[in-house]
Amino acid sequence: MFAGIHEVRAKTPQGIFAGYFNSEPVALAAVERLDYTAAWATLSPLRSDALTPDTVINAELVRTYNTAADSHILRRDWLLLDFDPPRPTGTNSTDAEKAAARQQAGECRDELAALGWPAPAVIDSGNGFHLRYRINLPNDAAAHALVRGVLRSLAAQYSMLDVTNYNAARVAKLPGTWARKGEHTAERPHRVSALLSEGSG
Repeated sequence: MFAGIHEVRAKTPQGIFAGYFNSEPVALAAVERLDYTAAWATLSPLRSDALTPDTVINAELVRTYNTAADSHILRRDWLLLDFDPPRPTGTNSTDAEKAAARQQAGECRDELAALGWPAPAVIDSGNGFHLRYRINLPNDAAAHALVRGVLRSLAAQYSMLDVTNYNAARVAKLPGTWARKGEHTAERPHRVSALLSEGSG
């Protein structure tokens, strides 16, 4: 799902590690060489001038205190609808909680399809579900307001929808990586995220 150069981040016991990739499989392999609890990638590609001349693409992730800002994003490629079930802070979802998120994501997808929206990419985030709709918007104030308004409108009907995913430099779970939020238990297990459908957008 990468188009252009994306920033990839991983949360580790030592802090945040980041790198720059134009290949999702290479990014996934680099993340898996770390002891991480979660990993994400920017939804949209970075501007070429946001990288330094010595930036190496498709290399290892390194410890960093500086990550991509909205001004570093070239354009907006995806609208992210993130359905995350309510649960205690710092824990994984139960099977029942995750199933509820899946149901709500499916209802939202069906409603938007009835309005003429294309089929989204569907991602199992480990603890919930993502719908990613292909868009083609500039990185400007109008697009920022539009995406924010869409999320707020949908959240009025879908309570599990995260309304904070509107900024241009937003990151989302990198499919194929683990969601290890809190202790791994039989009731609240660690799970691997996965791309379930690429959609038609």
